[in-house]
Amino acid sequence: MNNNNFIAIENTILSNNNNIFFELVNKLQNIVNDINYNKQSDIIIKQIKNIIIIINNLIKENRSKMSYLGKKIDSLNNKVTNNFKELKYNNFVDNKNFIINGVKKYNNAKYVGELINGVENGKGIMYYNNGNKYEGEFKNGHKEGNGIYFYKNGERYVGEYKNNCAEGKGVFYFNSGARYEGDFRNNNFEGKGVLYFSNGGRYEGDFKNNKKDGKGIIYFTDGGRYEGDFKIDEKSGKGVKYFIDGGRYEGDFFHDKMDGKGVFYFNDGKRMMGDFYNDKPIGIHAFLQTNGKVSSKNFTKKENQTK
Repeated sequence: MNNNNFIAIENTILSNNNNIFFELVNKLQNIVNDINYNKQSDIIIKQIKNIIIIINNLIKENRSKMSYLGKKIDSLNNKVTNNFKELKYNNFVDNKNFIINGVKKYNNAKYVGELINGVENGKGIMYYNNGNKYEGEFKNGHKEGNGIYFYKNGERYVGEYKNNCAEGKGVFYFNSGARYEGDFRNNNFEGKGVLYFSNGGRYEGDFKNNKKDGKGIIYFTDGGRYEGDFKIDEKSGKGVKYFIDGGRYEGDFFHDKMDGKGVFYFNDGKRMMGDFYNDKPIGIHAFLQTNGKVSSKNFTKKENQTK
C-alpha cells in the first residue's frame, strides 16, 4: 500500500463518517494479514498505528454506539502494538517486521512460507539455487515434521524430517524407477526397509548407511531368493539360496558368492557337503544319495581366481 492510499484512509476517518468505520477497520485488518516482509514494512506498520490512534480517539467520543467496532479496533491495536512482539499464527508482526506467509532469502536458497519472529515455522517451501526444492513443515528454522524433498535429477524423498534431516519413516524414489520404503536416520537408509529394484526384484531387511547390512531377503526376478546375512550391500555370512529348479544351498557366503562350508540340496533329494569357492564346490565333497549311500568326489579347479 502506498502513501496516497494511507492519506485517503486518514482523510475519510477525519471526516467523522461513522457509517464507513466498519469497512475501514476491515481493510486495516486485511492489510495486517497480507503484508509480506520487505524493506518498507516498518514504514507501513507505523502508518497503520497512526490510523488506529485516530480511529481510537474518534471511537472514544461515541463508544456507546460503536461498542462492537471498538472491541474490534482494540483487538487489532493489540496485534500491531507492544513492539509488534505478539506471536500468533494469524495477524501478527514481530519487532523484526517478519510475518507469516513471508519470504526469506539466503545466499544459496529462498524460503517462502510461514514465519514466527522471522524464523521458518509451520508450512513452507525452500527453493535451493542448485535446483532442488523442499516443501513441507518447518520448526525453528529447520526442516521438521513431514515433507517432500525434490532433487533436480528427478529423484525425491517423501517422509519425516527431524532437525533438517530425513529421519523416521519415508520413501525415496530413484530416477531409475527403483524405490526404498522404510526407516531413515540422518538422511540415510538406516533400520528396517524394503528396496524395490527397477528390474522387479526386491530386498527386505536391515539397512545401514544406505547399504543392505544385517539380516535380509532378496527376491530375484527369476523366482529364486536368498535369505541370510548381508554386509555392505553383499551377501556375506550365513545364508540360504533357493534356486528356481527346487535346489538350494545352505552355508557360508562371501562377496555375494557361495564361499566356505556349505551343503547343496539337489531337487532330486541328493545332498553334497563340503567347501565352496566363488559359487563352485572345491576339494573333497561327500555325496549322500536318496537311498542312504555315501560317496565322494574331489573338486580341484578354482577358476583361476583368488580370494
